[in-house]
Amino acid sequence: MPDVVGLVGLQPNASYIMLPTQPGSFVDETFADSADDTKSDDGWAVFSGTSAAAAPAAGVCALVKGSWPGISPTRMKQLLRATARDVTTGSCFNAPGMNHQATAGPDRATGSGLIDAYAAQSSAQTTYIECSIRGLNCD
Repeated sequence: MPDVVGLVGLQPNASYIMLPTQPGSFVDETFADSADDTKSDDGWAVFSGTSAAAAPAAGVCALVKGSWPGISPTRMKQLLRATARDVTTGSCFNAPGMNHQATAGPDRATGSGLIDAYAAQSSAQTTYIECSIRGLNCD
């Protein structure tokens, strides 16, 4: 089961996140999507999946670290899961052993839900301040 998920688009490819690529390259040509106004020679393509979500997820972790410098990887994971927005519709990748449906609460399709940068950073800031005031080690 995933811990959290990133943004995805509609079928057939569920592409959503527009990223730069080499203009006219195989990737530019293959992942161009007229529905998103990307063209096969413009240096932009739409993606989805782990590779497309890695940079935004790392950015959220950086925001959290800015508010809670000593947060451990385990606490970071707990925080991201606790502050994620529940996703209740859709399904994961359609492949053997996959294609799980999203439901209310944590599920095999979307884990705890969609990462919420604002909620994660706000929760981290509040927790860190409370720990500092109480003299606790909250790493």
